[in-house]
Amino acid sequence: MAIKHSTGRFQVCRNKTGIAKSTEILLTGDKKEIDKFWNELIREKDFTYYMTEEVFYSGTQKDAFGMPIDSTPEFQRL
Repeated sequence: MAIKHSTGRFQVCRNKTGIAKSTEILLTGDKKEIDKFWNELIREKDFTYYMTEEVFYSGTQKDAFGMPIDSTPEFQRL
């Protein structure tokens, strides 16, 4: 069974729906810093704003000795 682990890194991002490669990362930091930025963020109406969390999984695969292999960390949208 896979186990989800958080690295403690978060991001605030924005993009324009339907526009390719329009995603911008506005800030990367810890949860407290991101929450403060999110609450003070002035939003433009043309953009969609969202937060992401960096996670990795263990237990989805095993190496030759039967030990779990961790996945590469990736950002998941909250």
